[in-house]
Amino acid sequence: MNENSFKRIVKFFKLLLLLVFTIFLLYHLPKNRKEPLAPEAILYQKAQDLSLKENPDPQKIFDIYKEAADIGHSESQVKTGEALFYGLGVLKNPETAFDYYQKAALQNNPEAYFQLGTMYEHGYQLLVPLEKAVEYFQRAGELGLSEGWFKAGMLVFDDKNMPQSLRIEKAEAYFRRAALAGHEKAKDLLSKNVPLFDSYRDYRR
Repeated sequence: MNENSFKRIVKFFKLLLLLVFTIFLLYHLPKNRKEPLAPEAILYQKAQDLSLKENPDPQKIFDIYKEAADIGHSESQVKTGEALFYGLGVLKNPETAFDYYQKAALQNNPEAYFQLGTMYEHGYQLLVPLEKAVEYFQRAGELGLSEGWFKAGMLVFDDKNMPQSLRIEKAEAYFRRAALAGHEKAKDLLSKNVPLFDSYRDYRR
């Protein structure tokens, strides 16, 4: 092998190594680079940080959550709904709270479904049957919120308009879904070596 051939081979391998290194960088760098947060996510984080400070300003926190909520941020819509429902930094307004919860629910936010279920459970709209609250709690459970399954089970269990055997059967199914999702109270309730009716009665005391 003459000197020129050797130089060409060395040059070829240098180019090959450079190509491999370039491909490696292109493949790995995007994964390691943090994407910039969207404006609404930045607002949400700002409100979260403010809420953790000593003597937080509820009005200011509400204003920031609402700004992010109006852009379409589902977690902020839930927080805005909670503030309006409970009067945190703003006058109570259940109707508007319900609207924000619904907006978040349309984005499949489990906490929004849970809060909607809670509103129906406590008679936000008196003409709406209790089954609607169960439906919302169940949806929260389906989206990963184990407390949703548990609350659905509690509502069914307490429904005196349903035959006892049926409500025990349906409630147990919800409790089992909650336990499978890691809900500790549901696990405890089902672990007792007594009929579910007796276990639940003792649990509610």
